[in-house]
Amino acid sequence: MQQTITESVAPSANLRVGADPGFAFVGSVAVGDRLDIHGIRSGGAWSIVAPLPAAGTTWYRVVAVNGVSVAKLFGLPYAYVATGAVRMAGTGPETMVLLAS
Repeated sequence: MQQTITESVAPSANLRVGADPGFAFVGSVAVGDRLDIHGIRSGGAWSIVAPLPAAGTTWYRVVAVNGVSVAKLFGLPYAYVATGAVRMAGTGPETMVLLAS
């Protein structure tokens, strides 16, 4: 399911190798980016302090960013972004990502 980020708690949200903040950072996504999400995975605890506090242990499993596969971008089958770091808009293939101010 392709989703577009509609909000984020920062100017960008981190993509990681695995579903935990301890995994290596591979890139970031921003408002308006389209993410191809293949599930939600339980993982390591994440927390966000500002502008709105949030915490959780669920992560989106991302297979493509703006139509380009994560394999091509980063050489990985998947990348992960904390579910609380972004908010998605829409339910179809043209969903967009926005970051919160």
